[in-house]
Amino acid sequence: MLKILVRSFLLLFISVQSFGQMVQFIEKDSTFKNENKTEEFHFINNGFDYSNSKFVASMNGLSLNSENNNLVSLFETFKFNANYLGANAFHVDEYKISDSKDSVSVSVSFYYLNLNELIKNSRLYSTNMVYVIGDVSTKKSTGRKIKFNKNTIQLLPLEYVSYQNKVGEDAILSIGGILGSKVWIRGKENREPKFLSLQGFGMGGGFTPNGQITVSISTGQIYPVNLDLGLFLTKILNRKTY
Repeated sequence: MLKILVRSFLLLFISVQSFGQMVQFIEKDSTFKNENKTEEFHFINNGFDYSNSKFVASMNGLSLNSENNNLVSLFETFKFNANYLGANAFHVDEYKISDSKDSVSVSVSFYYLNLNELIKNSRLYSTNMVYVIGDVSTKKSTGRKIKFNKNTIQLLPLEYVSYQNKVGEDAILSIGGILGSKVWIRGKENREPKFLSLQGFGMGGGFTPNGQITVSISTGQIYPVNLDLGLFLTKILNRKTY
């Protein structure tokens, strides 16, 4: 029992030191062992029945919505701990954005899904949805003005907008006017949802012209967002209607 507690504390210590997040384990299955190293971290859809899937652990976390301590770094902290324990998937159990929007608390559970379960879960993803995610830091940002399918929108921090694209139709996002960036995403049969960010999340690199066109200069930038991170963020953030 002492060995398990020491290992749990070590995980927490490494996580805090690496990402600067406030996290803690709620529960952990000490009998679970996965000899295969995993770097995957799949979002478990609400429609997927994971009641018989292998539970690994559950964890609480707090985002302070600053440049270095936000929902993206919290996601990375969750992923680090899950992969360390051998889990390859997660479910968002609870979340709450504070009234002041200065913090967000999130509870997640980690699971190990086999290939068949991963395939079934992926089939539940919405197709041809396009999401635009605003800033995850509320400390300095007051929002960003974008043009999304001819609609001018003031996207505030901790907000996102979405659009159901049709096959063969272009969803168009632009920011920064003439000297900004513009992205076209064409709807395709059974295409996974696409997530775009205006902040970059420290993930580097904008779009390249491989089916998605962008013109990037200095007044605005558009970045692609990893599928599972995008699903995590849009589960928690506020959806803006327009």
